Amino acid sequence: MALIRDADPVLALGTRLNPFSTLPGYGMEYWPAGAAMIQVDVNPDRIGLTKPVTVGIFGDAAKVARGILGQLSEDAGDADRQARRDRIAQTKSAWAQELTSMDHEDDDPGTAWNERARAAKPDWMSPRMAWRAIQAALPREAIISSDIGNNCAIGNAYPSFEEGRKYLAPGLFCA
Repeated sequence: MALIRDADPVLALGTRLNPFSTLPGYGMEYWPAGAAMIQVDVNPDRIGLTKPVTVGIFGDAAKVARGILGQLSEDAGDADRQARRDRIAQTKSAWAQELTSMDHEDDDPGTAWNERARAAKPDWMSPRMAWRAIQAALPREAIISSDIGNNCAIGNAYPSFEEGRKYLAPGLFCA
């Protein structure tokens, strides 16, 4: 979220960009409002459904990605590449450190649900505590499948994978 908010353009390959995955979170409006967006999806009804697109492409995301790569020069993206990599590494590291200190969800203004839940069951693990325990126990080659809901939304922050298609969850555009 901290990285995409500065993006222009956004290339959305094979993702429907549903409202849950583009809403503000962690106190930030992260979706880059002024960014040009190219959205590629095999289902044309999903293109532009949640966010306005500059270019919509109805097609297979892998084939479109190969086509785009085939049109780029060998040095495309080289300018400031190391600075971008360093920023990504620093941002991910800071987020990982922040996650280790988050045990409970803060209540939204005007609500006290989380506070009441903690008071009612003080010995129960919070979803964040449970996700850290799951993360610590997962083998590297694990595949996670989750359902939609608040716990799934919290859990999106915890697992990290060395390769794609390891986190199957509704509405995600990352993982």
